[in-house]
Amino acid sequence: MDCLILINGDSGTFKTADLSAFETHVSSEFESAGYTMEMVRIDEVGMDSALSLARSSTAELLIAAGGDGTVSALAELAWKSDRFLGVLPGGTMNLYARTLNMPDDLFEAASALAQGRADTADMATANGVSFINQYSVGVHPRAVRLRNKMDYESRIGKIWATLRAMFSVMTDPPSMLVELTRDDQDAETVEFSALSVSNNVIGTGHDLFADYYNGHVLGVYRTPRVHQIEAVRLIFDLITGKWAENDNVLIEESRKLTLRFPKKRRRAQALRDGELVDLPDMIQFEIHDNDLKVWVPKSSVAKDA
Repeated sequence: MDCLILINGDSGTFKTADLSAFETHVSSEFESAGYTMEMVRIDEVGMDSALSLARSSTAELLIAAGGDGTVSALAELAWKSDRFLGVLPGGTMNLYARTLNMPDDLFEAASALAQGRADTADMATANGVSFINQYSVGVHPRAVRLRNKMDYESRIGKIWATLRAMFSVMTDPPSMLVELTRDDQDAETVEFSALSVSNNVIGTGHDLFADYYNGHVLGVYRTPRVHQIEAVRLIFDLITGKWAENDNVLIEESRKLTLRFPKKRRRAQALRDGELVDLPDMIQFEIHDNDLKVWVPKSSVAKDA
């Protein structure tokens, strides 16, 4: 099988990793397994050029070695071109890599992927644009805007900056109105400080990633405007993985979801797979069952297996 590996050396884990040793290991593992492979450094050619190379490549397997933003961009390309997506955990949180049951260690993950197998995963879309993890409105994008103004040089530094930004935003949490319609139910208008839609249901007891890549449902999470003490408790519960037990978190599931924002600020933003995007007046979410071809470790078990 031909494969193309896009490596983002600016991603969280790679900032402190031995990239030369990693590339040597990847080449050895994949060539030994019979792949014909090419590696491209995103940090050297730029994301647009790297994606253009992937688009024109004839490789059947496209591998993203980087963070969730890198994975999300390559996932959309793989989805639209009906090719396999592979993931190596080179980012800060590596949420989708963990959903695909990839080992946390970069070198172990490369070995597991080289010996991997084909499967299919669900793809979520917001107004037709794909996302692999979450689409968030309210607190989360505001915290990311603040974090992006901070200086950090490592994966741990980025995590610490994110926590500082979250605490800062939650001292005066935003409040927004949304008209929410789930599946064929009647619309309801609610006020919230945080609202997220996930590609499959987020698991508990760990970071915010889905336990399964093909559970065929959107997770819908919202939090009303909270006071400072409640906000601090919520952040603590997020850190410890106990967020689902928090009384201020409402959890629902849906196949299709429509959000309308009747009083949206002109420059309001959302967060799609960790990247800031403009928030539209209306968003239509949908889950596409088994629509993304993925390459996963042999030990991975699908929910619908």
